[in-house]
Amino acid sequence: MGVKSAVPARLRITITPPYWKAWWFYCAAGGSVLLITWLLYRAKTNRIRSELRADREFSRQLIESQEAERKRVAGERVMHLLRQLFTGL
Repeated sequence: MGVKSAVPARLRITITPPYWKAWWFYCAAGGSVLLITWLLYRAKTNRIRSELRADREFSRQLIESQEAERKRVAGERVMHLLRQLFTGL
């Protein structure tokens, strides 16, 4: 059994909490949530900007094609009027 001592032996044991209860884990988790939220926001705004750019380009091309068609039709009308004018002489 061993030698008896007047002073009992003491053993100090410190049990640390699991990592998911540590302050640094809460900070990392919160930072991760903020980072993911920011990345999703950036992706959405970039997609919206891209769609707006595409819409503007489409509108510009549409206006250009309509303007070209208007000029073509106007030219045909002028030619038609000139033919009628010279035919009537």
